[in-house]
Amino acid sequence: MMLALAAVHDWEIEQIDVVTAFLNPKVDVDVYMALPQGIEAVTPQVCKLRKSLYGLQQAPRLWYEHIDHFIRYLGLQQCEYDPNVYLSASTTLTNRTDSPLAIWNSKQSAQNDAPIILLLHVDDMLLFSPSANRVTTIKHLLRVKYKMTDLGPVRCSLGIEIERDRSRRIQHIHQQRDVRKLLATNGFSDCNGYWTPQPTGSKLQRSDPESNLTNGTAKTLASDDLAFTVSMLSKFSSTPTTEHLSAAIYTLRYLRHTANLAIQYNASDLHRLRLRRRSR
Repeated sequence: MMLALAAVHDWEIEQIDVVTAFLNPKVDVDVYMALPQGIEAVTPQVCKLRKSLYGLQQAPRLWYEHIDHFIRYLGLQQCEYDPNVYLSASTTLTNRTDSPLAIWNSKQSAQNDAPIILLLHVDDMLLFSPSANRVTTIKHLLRVKYKMTDLGPVRCSLGIEIERDRSRRIQHIHQQRDVRKLLATNGFSDCNGYWTPQPTGSKLQRSDPESNLTNGTAKTLASDDLAFTVSMLSKFSSTPTTEHLSAAIYTLRYLRHTANLAIQYNASDLHRLRLRRRSR
C-alpha cells in the first residue's frame, strides 16, 4: 500500500541497506566463545563477546533495539499501526479518528519539515518523502551511525520488483525474475500454462505413508507468493504423492502463464488495482 500511495502522490522512494547490521549492538549479557581459528593460546582460553555476532540467539533482538533507539533519536516516531514503520513528527496523527492515509496529504512548505516515512525490515530500509532533500538528510544521518549501502531509488525490495513512470504517476510491481528462476529450476520454462493456480474444486488428500515421493518437489514452491496455494501444498510436504506432485506442477504452469503480469497503480484510478501484461 505504501508503494502504491507513494507512486500516486509522486513521493521519493529510496532504499538503503545496513552492512553487517547484527555486528553493531553490544551484547547485554555475558557470552563466551572458543578462540577463532588462527589464534593460539598457551593455556586454554575463551573470548568474552563485547558485540553481537551473526548466529547469536539474541542477535536479531539486539539489532532491533539498537536501530529502534537510533531512529527515535532522529526524531521519528513508531507508527501505532505497524511497529516497523516510523513517521516524522509532521506526519504523526494527533487525532485517533483520522485515517492513516491522511499523512499522504501532508503539505509542509519548508524542505526540512517535509513528512518522511521510514519502513524497516531487519537491515533493509525504504524512505518515503515528497522532498528529496529530506531523504538525503536522513540517509546522511544514518550513514554517520552505520556502514550502509545506498541503493538509490527502489527497484527491488523483498523479492518484489518495482518499476515507476513518475511522469505519469504509474507504478508496476511484479516478481518476474523470481518466477522465471523457479520455472527454470524445475524445467518448466517453456511449458503450456493455466489461468488458475489450481483446478476448480481441487481437494487434496493426505497420502498413504507407503506410497510417498521425496519432499523436495513440494518444497520448491516455499518462496512463492501464492499464499493459499503454497499453504495448501505445504500440508502434504512430509509425505507427498503423485497427486500432490501434479498439484504442484499445475501451479508451476499457472506461474508460466502469468509470469508477465504485473500489478499497476495509477494516480488517475487510485481506488482500483489493475493487472497489466509486461513485455518479456
